[in-house]
Amino acid sequence: MDIKSIKVSSCGTHHILHYKPLYHQKFDSVLKYHEPGLAPVKDFSGAYHITTAGDAAYGERFLRTFGFYFGLATVESNEGAFHIDPLGMPVYKRKFDWCGNFQEEICVVREREGFYFHITREGNSLYREKYKYVGDFKDGIAVVCNKEGFSTHINESGKYIHNQWFLGLDVYHKGFARAKDHRGWFHVDLNGNPLYQERYKAVEPFYNGQAFVEDMEGNTLIINETGGVEQSITLVDRRILQAQLSSQMVGFWSSWALYTFVKLGLPDLLPSTSMFLATVLKTDSDSIERLLRGVWEMGVVILKEDGKFHLTRKGNLLTPCKEAPMAAATQMWIESNASFWNRLPDIILNKRQNIQSYFTLLKEDPALEKQYHHALSGYAKEDYPRILDLIDWNFHRTVLDVGGSTGYLLQSLLKSFAHLKGILLDLPTVINEGKIPSMGGRLNTLGKDFFKPWEIKVDAIILSRILHDWSDEEVMLILEQAKNALFAHGKIYVMEMILREEVPFGSLLDLNMMVSTSGRERTYSQWSKLFEEVDLKIEERKDLSPILSVLILKRHDVPRFD
Repeated sequence: MDIKSIKVSSCGTHHILHYKPLYHQKFDSVLKYHEPGLAPVKDFSGAYHITTAGDAAYGERFLRTFGFYFGLATVESNEGAFHIDPLGMPVYKRKFDWCGNFQEEICVVREREGFYFHITREGNSLYREKYKYVGDFKDGIAVVCNKEGFSTHINESGKYIHNQWFLGLDVYHKGFARAKDHRGWFHVDLNGNPLYQERYKAVEPFYNGQAFVEDMEGNTLIINETGGVEQSITLVDRRILQAQLSSQMVGFWSSWALYTFVKLGLPDLLPSTSMFLATVLKTDSDSIERLLRGVWEMGVVILKEDGKFHLTRKGNLLTPCKEAPMAAATQMWIESNASFWNRLPDIILNKRQNIQSYFTLLKEDPALEKQYHHALSGYAKEDYPRILDLIDWNFHRTVLDVGGSTGYLLQSLLKSFAHLKGILLDLPTVINEGKIPSMGGRLNTLGKDFFKPWEIKVDAIILSRILHDWSDEEVMLILEQAKNALFAHGKIYVMEMILREEVPFGSLLDLNMMVSTSGRERTYSQWSKLFEEVDLKIEERKDLSPILSVLILKRHDVPRFD
């Protein structure tokens, strides 16, 4: 009997073959047949598998049963999830929180702590790592997702195929995989390298050398494996493009609505009705309602059936308003940054004389300076966790974090590596305001201007998002100080966004640096040139996230270890 010809009945209680019932029984539910001719069913006695005659394949009963793949089926019992053979016998002793199906003799499982990994038919872990999620193997390659939400490919030994990490990723199909970064979707080769520079709203796998894609404007196209456009399917109406451009023109509407929402402390008062909020703030409910609907459009709140506005997951990032770094960032961009943008036309025309720096403004206003560093701590918590794993910190003993603000990164390092000692160098006002913990005497602070001599010696220096604040000449001064403070075989870790010449991502941030600090974002070649000027060279580059990389520097004049 060809089991592929057996279908599940429309009512889902039995199977049919050639429009006739396959057997006389009926069950509460059934699933399709798989080799070796068994199907999952459930009735009053529990869940189990039946033969094509409708008879139970074994005497055991489970909470749930699933189809056979590669001769094994997933079942769930009170003890957990595991796999059985066609006789209903467990094929290994382990129990999991969840089990997938075997594909290519390997299966995805989830342990009770919530982490995913792969196992063999014997129930043994394929590798030692645990992930936030893993997918099935296809042609010996699977997708894994780490705790930060970035995905890469591994082989059947658990080794990374290319060690390129993406925001979204698919398995390989005919040698190419769909991938997503901060700019959108694209295709990558077996080395994890993009086939082209363009990014799309959506892409399909390649089919005989071509793929269907939708670009960011909503146009649908057919592209080839080099990214060339073979054919335009549909083009977005000109009126839609005009609406998109208009939306970009009025981006400040969102900034001010969000600022007002935070400034009034509304996140801390939700869920509430607009009438209640108006009473608390002693204003009219119509104005409050209109503001809340504005941030509703931004996905920050939602109006539910109870008539109250509730914070979304995005909105929860703003609470409590006095403590949340993102609430501080919302105020920082309006209160101390936005005004600098009105100087952009003059700067472009080289009319830069006597223009105040953003940092001068902060020094003159302690409240703004505190707000600035509080906001930075929020970005740090999102951007820096991977550096704990990507760098071999066992190589170092003393780490100097230059311009480290409230010390979030340095404290994370010392918590993870008990042998490390740390020094946090920043302006005295920042060090005093931060109330930095000493961590048992392992963390010291040094309050001073980092353009002046540091008068210390360490074997690791972190410059995290510091150098982009300054001009090339000022960057070289900082690097000279760093080189003088570094032991011979020490390393300097420069964390920055690396611009790419062929794509524009990061260019608006670069403009912000231009108007606010006279600094800039830089390409890899621009960074390399600056480092060479002070006898430093890039030993390695590691990507911490789609928008942040670490450049590992060493001194030019130091010989290699024997």
